[in-house]
Amino acid sequence: MNEGKLRIIGGLLIGSIVLTVCFSSLLIQVLFLLILASLCTMEILSQMGYPRVMSVVYLIPFSLLLKHDIFDISLLSFCTICFLCILLLYIMFYRRDSYSKQLILFSLVIYPVLCLAALSLLILTYNSTPHLLILLVLQVWSADIGAYYVGKRFGRNKIAPSLSPGKSWEGFLGGGATVLLVSLLFNWFSLHLTIGSAFLIAIVVWITAFLGDLLESSFKRFLQIKDSGNIIPGHGGIFDRFDAFIFAAPFYSLLIYFIL
Repeated sequence: MNEGKLRIIGGLLIGSIVLTVCFSSLLIQVLFLLILASLCTMEILSQMGYPRVMSVVYLIPFSLLLKHDIFDISLLSFCTICFLCILLLYIMFYRRDSYSKQLILFSLVIYPVLCLAALSLLILTYNSTPHLLILLVLQVWSADIGAYYVGKRFGRNKIAPSLSPGKSWEGFLGGGATVLLVSLLFNWFSLHLTIGSAFLIAIVVWITAFLGDLLESSFKRFLQIKDSGNIIPGHGGIFDRFDAFIFAAPFYSLLIYFIL
């Protein structure tokens, strides 16, 4: 089977699982994010030559969500995780040669755990708003799809050829336009936020999803690998497929916390 067909099959498989989770119970959504964090940490540990079982240690932050009193510090949690994401972005883009492999390992492995823990906290805090997860999923997917097709058709000016040769400014803008359209339509039919709030959420997710994609590309360049894994046909690993979603999650969560 050729790579194009494998990519379609893999995409349909991922899409069906994620959409099923989005329309499932609160418990299923949080468990899915827990499993996603675990799989990402396993891939990172494996690629850096460490036992996958070490991922269990990094999932301890997720267990804190079971403590009800953590809801009292949710704003601080969101802000802290967003700051750590920006710090990791700085290290991987500009200073990765200045830090040890062990420090970068710790940062990269704890990163998906904290980001998805923030999203889980948002879901648990607003359990009466079932559309929060699917909005983020649709925004990240639309950014990826828009960027891919617009970039493939019109892409001329590369953004970061040394990190990700396929990404262009034309694709980036195409992804942004797609995110805005999908977000405004979803808001009109479902969330009913103000136009300004819906627009702001779309912009934040668009930019942070793009940065998450670049961050994972930097990670792969650091390790000199093509994919984080091979679990998904035509898509590589779990971290490859959910890189944008993971980085966007805490910023989206912080914004929703202020808006709702």
